Amino acid sequence: MVLDISLLPATMAVAAMLGLAWDVLAPASLRQVARPRFLRMPAGRPRRSVTAGGMAGAQLASLQGKLQELEATVLRLRQTGHSVVAQRDAARAEAASLRLALGASQLELARVRQHEEFEFLAKAVLREPPPPPMVFTAPDAAESGKFRAAKLAFARLYHPDRGGTSEMDRLIRSQVFKEFWSELERIEKG
Repeated sequence: MVLDISLLPATMAVAAMLGLAWDVLAPASLRQVARPRFLRMPAGRPRRSVTAGGMAGAQLASLQGKLQELEATVLRLRQTGHSVVAQRDAARAEAASLRLALGASQLELARVRQHEEFEFLAKAVLREPPPPPMVFTAPDAAESGKFRAAKLAFARLYHPDRGGTSEMDRLIRSQVFKEFWSELERIEKG
């Protein structure tokens, strides 16, 4: 077994710190009875006191300085972590509000597009020129019955009151019915 002597002073300093912590933190009933084996001094050797000016004292001071630096670093990291969590939560809240605003904007855009499409179709229907008048000869009695049946079938299919559910469908049916019904009545009378 090879023993590295360069680590011996640091090991002794750590053992001394653990012993001191044990003496301070352990209950009085356990201090001597249950003292960890590595902290027990061999019988026959008196404890040496560590002086501030000695080698172990300098290492102890160095370790205490490093401990303070590490505690300061931990405190700084905790504070940074809290601010990062707060920023993350704020970003999540902002993203949620932007999602709601985007949804509302999409609904409004769909409504506007539907309205524009309705207006375009209504203008297209109203702008179409009326078809040229159809000229028929006077029907005979058999043809008159067929014409009347066709007229009733047309009224059943295209009357505005029997139309679909949408406003656009009713408008189109109304325009078609007006144009053809007047022509059908003119033919029937003529």
